[in-house]
Amino acid sequence: MNKGFTLIEMLLYSALLVVLWGGLIGLGFSVVRSDAQLINRQEIFENERFMISKVSWALKGATDINTPTVGGSGTILSVDTASTSYNPYVFDVSNGVFRLSVNNNAPVSITNSLVKVSSVTFENYSLSPDTKNTIRFMGNVKSADPGVRASASFDVLITIQ
Repeated sequence: MNKGFTLIEMLLYSALLVVLWGGLIGLGFSVVRSDAQLINRQEIFENERFMISKVSWALKGATDINTPTVGGSGTILSVDTASTSYNPYVFDVSNGVFRLSVNNNAPVSITNSLVKVSSVTFENYSLSPDTKNTIRFMGNVKSADPGVRASASFDVLITIQ
């Protein structure tokens, strides 16, 4: 009696192993890709949260809104605070980077290089006692990696107390 495998059995086992390994490698790539997507989404949301908190921080101590004018909107927010040596605080976007300039000094990046910010608009709702000193802050943050389609839009109202 011959012991061993026939050629057909060997081909069948080899094909089965190739399919099994191909599936495992595909699963591994899928896990790595979804991990990168998750990291990019987290980065987007953290940058978005930081932008909103910085604008809220500046508005918390604001005594005057320079731009946009009352009832107007624009891509730049300029506010003055009681601490006149730091005035004005100016927020804007340049080349996809959200920035803050204090006392007309060079702007400092608020967002990092992993995200791009676009469509930022500030609306000044200081029209009545009910909406006094309220700024609407809208925009979009997306991944700077062109291979990742993660993005988030935000639309918040910030009221100066």
